Amino acid sequence: ALQLAALMPVVLGACFSSLGSSDFTGLGLLWVVISNLCFCLRTIQYKKVRKEHGFDDWTLFYHICRMGSLCQLLYALLGDFAGLQDAPAALRASAETASPQEWLTVIGLVLLNGAMYYTYLQFSWVILMRVSVVTHAVGNSMRRPVVLICNVLYFQNEIS
Repeated sequence: ALQLAALMPVVLGACFSSLGSSDFTGLGLLWVVISNLCFCLRTIQYKKVRKEHGFDDWTLFYHICRMGSLCQLLYALLGDFAGLQDAPAALRASAETASPQEWLTVIGLVLLNGAMYYTYLQFSWVILMRVSVVTHAVGNSMRRPVVLICNVLYFQNEIS
C-alpha cells in the first residue's frame, strides 16, 4: 500500500502535464491514470512469476516476448486479416519500383531498428527486475521528457 501511495506523485505529474493542453479531457486523464496503474501492476506480476517459477531475468523476458509475439499475430489475424492478405502484393509492387540499393537500405534500417528496440526493452527489463516498482516507474516517467528534449534539440523543433 505504501508503494502504491508513493506512485501517486508520478501518476499526478503525468496527469497534470496534460492539464494545460487545449485538448485535455477527463477521458484522457482516466487513460493516463489507468496506464500508470497497469504499468505498476505489470511489474509486480512479473516479479511474482519470476519468484514462483525460478526464472532468471533473461529467460522470463524471452518467454514474455515469445508469448507477446503470438498475441500480436493473433490480433493481426483477427483485426486486419484483409490487410495481411494484401501485404504480399504490396511488397511485390514495391519490389518492382524500388532499386536494389533502396531495398538494402530499407532492410538494413528495419533490422537496425529491431535490434535497437530489442536492446532497449532488454535493458529496461533487467533494470525493472533489479529495482523497486517505484524506482522503475519514476525512471520510466523521466524517459518521456528526456526523449522530448532530445527531439527538440536534435531536430530544432519550435516549442509552443
